[in-house]
Amino acid sequence: MTEIKTSNKIFMFLGAASVIALLFWIKQQGEGHESISDITEQTDNIATVDSDQSVYGRGDNVGAKGANLNVDSELETLIAEFRSLYGDAGSLDFDAAKKLVTARKDKTQLLVNKMSALGLAGIPGLLQAYANAVKGKEKLFLIDSLSGVNNDAGVSALEQILKIEQVFSYQEYALKHIAEHKSAEAVEILSNVLNTNEDPRLRIGAIHALTENKEALPLFIDRIANDQDEKVRIEIVRAIGLNSSPEGFLALQETIALQNSITLKKYAIMELARSYGNEAKPILEILLNDSDSQVSQSAQRAIKLIPAEVPPASTMSVQ
Repeated sequence: MTEIKTSNKIFMFLGAASVIALLFWIKQQGEGHESISDITEQTDNIATVDSDQSVYGRGDNVGAKGANLNVDSELETLIAEFRSLYGDAGSLDFDAAKKLVTARKDKTQLLVNKMSALGLAGIPGLLQAYANAVKGKEKLFLIDSLSGVNNDAGVSALEQILKIEQVFSYQEYALKHIAEHKSAEAVEILSNVLNTNEDPRLRIGAIHALTENKEALPLFIDRIANDQDEKVRIEIVRAIGLNSSPEGFLALQETIALQNSITLKKYAIMELARSYGNEAKPILEILLNDSDSQVSQSAQRAIKLIPAEVPPASTMSVQ
């Protein structure tokens, strides 16, 4: 058995901002009634599972059709268990409410692990369940479960969420899960989002996810020239700066030289100073004489951000 890591993602997304909000949130979730002792007992009864376990590896001597029926049945059971977690808990004091939230969080993670353990066989059912889901908690639960299928099929399933979901917050949640996989498949999906998705917020999310990937630099350079949304282009400039590569150094210089947007030029100037320091200083000093006062003033401010060079120890005077 592998150790289960408790995820806070759903609860950070839905967490109450105050004691009153926390108690109100618990009381408003679903129908029915469930006590802390009931939910804690249920949590204890769920066995931990290996994250890469598949229903086809459990020793069941059944055909594919029977195995699929077993998977569908298990999915229905697990989803029903998740829904049962969020009944009306009645009137609780703060400590009791905290215990209930913790118990719900722990059991949710155990259910996520069991759903993910269904592997490839579970993906069609998980996607169908997502298409039918109405409540936000359930959508997040299903996204977490798909992300736990640690292979390209799981990442591709998350890409389907991006396509069938219309609400940005859930799209963003799926996008973050895709980024966490860091596989070639994930990078390709994120690149496609940046290249083709119509929602600039998702394109920005893809930029953030690709920032540390040096192979994304050619795509960033292309999108600076071709993306029509200036906010997206600004985020690309920031990402290139954080990339801190020699190619990025040249790309920022080209942005200043070739782009018409003064705003974009100013961001590129600041990224040169922040990411390349004294290496960028000669470029910035040239820009002090730029014909556009906004560019020259930005260069002046950028130079002030660069720490003064400390002379080598051998040339420093001894007091």
